[in-house]
This record gives sequence, C-alpha cells and structure tokens, in this order.
Amino acid sequence: MNLNVLLKTGFLFGVLILLTGTLQSQSILNNLSPDVKVSQLSDQQMMQLWQEAQKNGLSENQAVSMMAQKGMSTAEISAFKRRLVDMQGNSKLSKTGVLNLVTDTSGFLRDSSWIKEIPQSRRKSRIYGFEFFSNPNSSFEPNLRIATPKNYIIGPDDDLIVNLTGQNENSFKKKVTPEGTIQIPYAGIIQVTGLSIEQAEKVIRNKLGEKVYPGLKNGNTQLTLTLGNVKTIRVTVIGEAQRPGAYSVSSLASFFNVLYLSGGPTDNGSLRNIEIIRNNKVLEVIDLYTFLQKGIIEKDVRLEDQDLIRFPVYTKHVYLSGEIKRPAIYELHPKETLADLIQLGGGFGDTAFRRNIKVVQLGEKDKKIKDIANEDFNYYLPHNGDSVFIDKIVNQITNKVTISGAVNHPGIYEFEDGMQLSQLVKKADSLRERAAGINNMRVIWWITGWFQQSGH
Repeated sequence: MNLNVLLKTGFLFGVLILLTGTLQSQSILNNLSPDVKVSQLSDQQMMQLWQEAQKNGLSENQAVSMMAQKGMSTAEISAFKRRLVDMQGNSKLSKTGVLNLVTDTSGFLRDSSWIKEIPQSRRKSRIYGFEFFSNPNSSFEPNLRIATPKNYIIGPDDDLIVNLTGQNENSFKKKVTPEGTIQIPYAGIIQVTGLSIEQAEKVIRNKLGEKVYPGLKNGNTQLTLTLGNVKTIRVTVIGEAQRPGAYSVSSLASFFNVLYLSGGPTDNGSLRNIEIIRNNKVLEVIDLYTFLQKGIIEKDVRLEDQDLIRFPVYTKHVYLSGEIKRPAIYELHPKETLADLIQLGGGFGDTAFRRNIKVVQLGEKDKKIKDIANEDFNYYLPHNGDSVFIDKIVNQITNKVTISGAVNHPGIYEFEDGMQLSQLVKKADSLRERAAGINNMRVIWWITGWFQQSGH
C-alpha cells in the first residue's frame, strides 16, 4: 500500500469519527415528533432527555434550538422550558439531581434568541385599554439590569453578594439554601429568607461586626449587599383572564410583567379592579386606567412566590361615541360621572355640540333617551349599558355677509350689529380705481345689490 492510499484512508477514518460524534449528539432528539405534547412526558422522560443532551455537549440553548428544528411548536417548547424549571423547584426531586439541570432558570425562561416566535395578535376590541395587550411585538419583560431594590424579599436560590470595603477588603457570593440560609466564613449560618435586602444587610453587618470585622462597628469598614442571579417565583392568574394559569417568572418581575403575559382580561373582565392576593388576603387593588391615561404606575407591587392575580367581572360598561376624541367602551366606577367619562374619552371633539348630550338607557322592556344639560355633567351617573352620544354643531355660519363686484377683495365677512355699507366696503379694501369718479354712486348702488345678511 503506497503513501497516497494510506493518507486517503486516514483522512476518511477521521471524517467518519467526526460524523459519528455529530450523529451521537443529534440522536438524542431523533425520537421527537412535531406533534409531541410535553404534558404527556413523565418527569423521568424529561430528566433523561435533558441529561442525555447535556452529556453529549449540547448547551441549554442548543438543545432547545434542536427541538425547534425537529418541528416542535413554540408553545410546546415554552411549555418544556417551564416544566424543567418547575421540576427544578420541586424538593421531592432534588435527590435525583434535577437541581443541576438548568444553571440559570430566570435566564433560561427569558432567553428566546434560539427561535423567532410567530406573533399572535389579539382580536380587536372596542373596550378601552384592551389594545394595550393586542400588540404581538411588544416586550414587557422585567428589567434585570437595575440596582438591587432595597425592598426585595430574599428567598431560596437567590445569589447574595456581600462586599466589604475600607479597612477590610473582601467579597462573598452565597446562594440561599432551600432552608433560607447562607453560610459566611467565620460568621456561621445566617437566616435571610423573608428579609428584605435592607434588613438582611443589617443582620449580616451585625453578625460580621461581632465576630470577624470590628471595623464594621466603628465605620472603618463598609458593607453592601447586592443580588447576583435571582430566583424564579410562581404567580397564578385567575378570573376573567385571557390566559389564566400559573407563570414561572423572575423574582424581579412586577405585577405589570405578569399582567402582560396573561394577555389581559376577557371582554367580561375588569381593568379597574385587578386584585393582588397574598396569603388569602387582597393585598392591593390596581386600576390600570391610571397607567393608561397618565402613564403613572401608582402601585407597581413587587410580586412574591405563590401570589395570585385575579381579574374580577366588570360592574359598569358605558358606550361613548360621536364627537369625542377617543370613542370606545369605558369601564366606570360606581361614583364616576358623565364629566369623568368625557375626560376618559380625551375630551370633546373639535366640532362637538356641548350644550347637551344624548344618553340612551336600557329599560326593562325598551330603551329610553335622555338629554343631559351641560350644567348637569358633573352630577349625572351613567348606568351600566348606557350609550352616550355627543352630537355635532350645525354646519352653518350665522353671522356672515357677502360682498362682490368692483371692490379689491370681494368675499364673505363678519356681520356686526349696526354695520353700514361703507364699513363693509372698507373691510373689502375699498373700491377699485376704475370704479372711482363720476360712476361712484352707480357702483356703490350695484354693490348694494350684492350685500347679503343672514335673516334679512
């Protein structure tokens, strides 16, 4: 066998080795079909699939990307990711090594660079505020690049970073255990779950100041506590929501983040009495109109694990149409008046008739119409199902006078009480030069024939 044959044989053998390695890494997902349902997979199947993918050198994103290539829908891939994170948070499975499946659960859920999801827009609704949830391209994810909130409540899986500066220089990064503790060298075990960052900072400072760093007591050493990777929490949306259910989100997620994920309310749901429930008690009632109307977030509550968000049924819808800047169906509180409704609608249109407004009410057997005078706008309380219509002003000018003929600027002018012909001619920039002289009287007489006033 000559040298060329040996070289060719060695090259082919090397190629076969490379191909074999590639096929082995891809064979993990060969049994997946486009119509696979994640809900039908057992926990053991989920774990085996994921662990085998990792053993073959696939990163988290590569493994999920391969699922997309196999034809799995974006909904099933998202369900797969959420299922893995939920399994990781299950203490009963911790002995099997599930806790090591996903290194950064918040980043894993957040990262969607592996696939472009097909936007699904919500159907158009006449109810004001629903368009906020209709844009399929909007992103309402929590901002993770922010300073550590002092009121952030610490829990298991949070990474805490303790920095010491000044007389003593040191840094510790500790993950909070499922028991809610961290262990710092020479200071021992410190309970931190349930404490805010500000409270935990004081506890750690006192603990280290007593045993390890006396400079913390006299101010020569400073201590700061910040967050590294944050935990994943579970928030449930119930009631009249487009997509009710449980959501696994970053612990930095706010009420508005989860609200957007849920798709907002159904047509029967309320945007003005959204409840945040914690420990079986209503913690806050959110009126989303404040945000939609003014851009102000009055109660952007920081969510905690096991919180509930409930969309109740609306109590009063009023139809607003006609010469209003933002015609729509508005949800009103019981004591909000017709004037409040007009303000919610953006105010009167440019050609609105403002002396009175027509309101059509639903009776037991038929409908009734009411004329509400402008002096009663602040007192009239619309009923559920009312139709409020704002009419246009009459398309007619009532104080005009027209002049034409041998004047410099013929046309329409304002008529004023007691106006004389000479005044109108003066407004029209007087007579033309060729009309002056002997024929002045005749021209003025001719102009008079064109002098018109409404009502005369």
